Amino acid sequence: MTTSTPLHPVTKETLKPATVEHIEEIIDNSLINDFGWDDALDFIDKYGEDKIEYIEDYWQAIDDIFTTGGSEQEAVDLWCENNYVENVENCAEAYYGYYEEVADFVQEYLDSTGDEIPSWVCIDYEATWNSGLGYDFEEIEFNHGVHIWRAW
Repeated sequence: MTTSTPLHPVTKETLKPATVEHIEEIIDNSLINDFGWDDALDFIDKYGEDKIEYIEDYWQAIDDIFTTGGSEQEAVDLWCENNYVENVENCAEAYYGYYEEVADFVQEYLDSTGDEIPSWVCIDYEATWNSGLGYDFEEIEFNHGVHIWRAW
């Protein structure tokens, strides 16, 4: 005999009435694009019912960032693991992108400053990251690459 594991350990029936009311308001008023009960229960499973006040900022961050391959939710979850879900409202603003390696970000960042670097100059991107940019930005490894955020 096999038993099935429920999709979500928490159910609508086990939530506080105020939480149910809050989620139903979000769904009824379409405050978050393509948001439903499974999304709400997924959030509560990850962060707890006591963090429900951050659910709209969490889903807004997912809508606001763009990652190659559609890993926006994973990127926001990584941010929350390192910076806490209470700070998720800063996630999208701080997000710089997903890069194969830190050197790719450093190159792009240097190009964006507008300072002309002669083509014959060789840049040690790892040393540039370690001695300067690494203090102003946060890297989180994911799927053989890195997500980069401005440090808070």
